[in-house]
Amino acid sequence: MRYLAILLVFFLISCKRTNTGALSVKESSKLHQLASRDDIAVDEKYFSTVESFAQETGEALALNGDAEMIAHLGAFYAQNSGALEKLAVIFDDYQKNMEDEERAIFVATLIQKPATQQLKKRVPDVEFRLRNYPSDLAQFRLIMQTIELRR
Repeated sequence: MRYLAILLVFFLISCKRTNTGALSVKESSKLHQLASRDDIAVDEKYFSTVESFAQETGEALALNGDAEMIAHLGAFYAQNSGALEKLAVIFDDYQKNMEDEERAIFVATLIQKPATQQLKKRVPDVEFRLRNYPSDLAQFRLIMQTIELRR
């Protein structure tokens, strides 16, 4: 009996899910570093944040149930909300001060990024799956406002 209990403990430990991908400590640390470090160019911060969002939406869409997807998106936001709020201010200030030529170059570069293309396809899919969950849809749109292009 004791042997069975020990096996059960080892089984449960081995089955414990660790946060990977967009919910990993490494990815969260990346977003927090982007928000706090001044030695990284703002456009690079923007591109890295877009990559994180592309990864997050891909992982969320890969989950079978809407409840799982909502939990995953909620965990991403909860884990990174402080960094995302700081990044939104940084990106907003950056875009306010752009000249038209600089903005055109930025957008042209952004469009060429694979993560941008992934987000272009994934965001409507996430919004479609969240259509019956208004508060979760609003939270997702709030997250996406971080990387919204402004004039």
